[in-house]
Amino acid sequence: MIRFRKTLMVLLTILLVIPTFSLKPEEASAAATFIRPSEGTVTSGFGPRWGSMHYGVDIAKSGTVPVVASAPGTVIFAGQAGTYGNVVYVRHQINGVSYVTVYAHLRSISVRVNDVVSQGQRLGYMGETGNAQGQHVHFELHKGTSTWNRAYAVDPMDYFDKNIVPVEEGSFRLLTGTFSTVASQQEAAERLRQATGWTVYTVNENGLRLKTGTFTTRASVEAGQRLITQQFGWVSYIKQEYFRLLTGTFNSTAEQNAAYERLRNDTGWTVYKVNENGLRLKTGTFKTRTAVEQAQQLVTNDYGWITYIQVEEQ
Repeated sequence: MIRFRKTLMVLLTILLVIPTFSLKPEEASAAATFIRPSEGTVTSGFGPRWGSMHYGVDIAKSGTVPVVASAPGTVIFAGQAGTYGNVVYVRHQINGVSYVTVYAHLRSISVRVNDVVSQGQRLGYMGETGNAQGQHVHFELHKGTSTWNRAYAVDPMDYFDKNIVPVEEGSFRLLTGTFSTVASQQEAAERLRQATGWTVYTVNENGLRLKTGTFTTRASVEAGQRLITQQFGWVSYIKQEYFRLLTGTFNSTAEQNAAYERLRNDTGWTVYKVNENGLRLKTGTFKTRTAVEQAQQLVTNDYGWITYIQVEEQ
């Protein structure tokens, strides 16, 4: 009898311990899989709020702010939904577990039901549609098969890696101080190429200088600036590139005005009516060439308009 009890205790211990170990990798993997759906400040967390339950987190930022898929998945709803305003629901399968993410109060929606989206793909733009006070995205994460009743809502902050610092993406270059002669400029360009493997141009921008190829994050261009200072002792300046779309011409002011309203309402972009060798539209700035190329493709597919990419540097 004693031996049976000991055996039973061992079996119970094994049964209790095995689920504990099997769940940890899944939870750790899930926490590293989801990303924040947008830039901005968390203004309201998950939990009780104003006498009721807040089933997600609110992230707010002014301006034109893309909202992106937190993980790869399939769009299961995209449209108007009462107090949520413009909202997108995405279903995910991660390590055998089903999740649903919710992106509410969008200004506009860029996807359709059954679209397969990748992590970081734009779903729309942050807005204040539905029952919203100020521009923000209300983001929910549901773990399980439930979609609509929020019974399986979990705190999204537990699934984001809190050690990740938001990366400022963009298109950045380094511009050096001036060199005294063309020979010294060319020699410096060769030294920099050999030491770093970077693309390096000799330019005459208010003096003989070097300009690098592009860096895709501010952190990487700042690291490049430190390298130049430490290895060569040169002064260098960070130059950020911005991109705009300029449309082809419209036949009349009325046509330009209609196109202006349509593009602004559909996309949430900043749009300007301009007369640059004809009646045209110009967008606000995009931070990366990838973003402006995606926007150009959207305009081509949805409107059939010709557009040109303009590059500005600050």
